[in-house]
Amino acid sequence: FSEDKNKIKGDSLMLVFDIGSSSVGGAFFITEKSGAIKIVKSVHEPIMLQESLNIDEFLASTIRSLDVVTSKMYKLGMGAPEAIFCVLSSPWHVSQMRIIKLEKNTPFIFTNKLADSLIQKEITLFEEYMVKYLHDKSPVKAIEFKNIKTTLNGYESPNPLNQKAKELEMNIFFSLSPEQVLKRIKGVVGGYFHTKDIRFSSSTLAYFAVARDFFEHSGDFIVID
Repeated sequence: FSEDKNKIKGDSLMLVFDIGSSSVGGAFFITEKSGAIKIVKSVHEPIMLQESLNIDEFLASTIRSLDVVTSKMYKLGMGAPEAIFCVLSSPWHVSQMRIIKLEKNTPFIFTNKLADSLIQKEITLFEEYMVKYLHDKSPVKAIEFKNIKTTLNGYESPNPLNQKAKELEMNIFFSLSPEQVLKRIKGVVGGYFHTKDIRFSSSTLAYFAVARDFFEHSGDFIVID
């Protein structure tokens, strides 16, 4: 562990929190210049189980466990991380795959501006859906979106920018989270590590990315959490 601390000087120190439904974990890791990632130290704290689920009490219990983990990570004296990542499990996020389609009679050019406008429209529709899904007026916020696949004129295009087409289809993965959840997490983490660079993502996409990288040569797979 002391050797790892010495190596931090030449590499980038990061901090990640795994905020699950049964426990909260935290880990310092180093991203080396080669692209490799090395775990330095990790801490876990269980979330107290309830006989009957009450979402407000469940959130309060989760935040308490997060506070314990964050305090322990801070007391390790590793220094200030360059970035902090929070990976949210259910029920702290809702994810959905959306298919965006655009067809025109005359060819158009696929640009960043066009993609951003289409994605923003889809985010707004998803947010409106989520308000109904939550059965209240709690505001929600998009925490991630990933363009899984883009096809132009029916053919998959790995480099679609600045290409002409009459038909466009994008498979987009979205994740939303209640703003009050994000605010409380930021309050705890920011109270120990004074940084505004706190990034949120879903466990769904994180698990998929890891499984994809591990099994990229073995064909199709399914991930069940």
